[in-house]
Amino acid sequence: MHFFTRSVNCDSLKQQTDIFNRIDTSGSYSRDTMYDINTNRNKNRLYIILNELSRAELSEVTEAIENACNTLIPGFTCITAFKKGRIITNQDEDFIYLAQEIVFRYGVSKVVRVISQDSPIGQRQLNRLSINAEYPVEYAGSIEEAEKILDASET
Repeated sequence: MHFFTRSVNCDSLKQQTDIFNRIDTSGSYSRDTMYDINTNRNKNRLYIILNELSRAELSEVTEAIENACNTLIPGFTCITAFKKGRIITNQDEDFIYLAQEIVFRYGVSKVVRVISQDSPIGQRQLNRLSINAEYPVEYAGSIEEAEKILDASET
């Protein structure tokens, strides 16, 4: 099992898309990647990709998110992706609330969550969890769609 995290400056849409293409059609991350945290400093954007995490890994991921946020300027945008078709557990809810608090504290201006269109239960769960988010949240079916949403809101 590999834990993969990095904070890099992805300059092109191709690089950003390659990150998200690690999610295969079954919703599993290739190379057993449990999470991937990236930034694009040119776009002032945070990328959070999550697979199933253990309780022990949650502190590592929250630290990685906080470190990545620290490299961005307040007003940054964020794209998140979750394992496709997955039901959100109570542990996931706790993590999502904590992640929302971290990105809010560092000044996120908008979040787009990439979630499979064939996961209506997961989307309803995320809608419920986003009610208390103190920033706008939208949903997209792909990284390309999420990028377009955020790029359009910045013009």
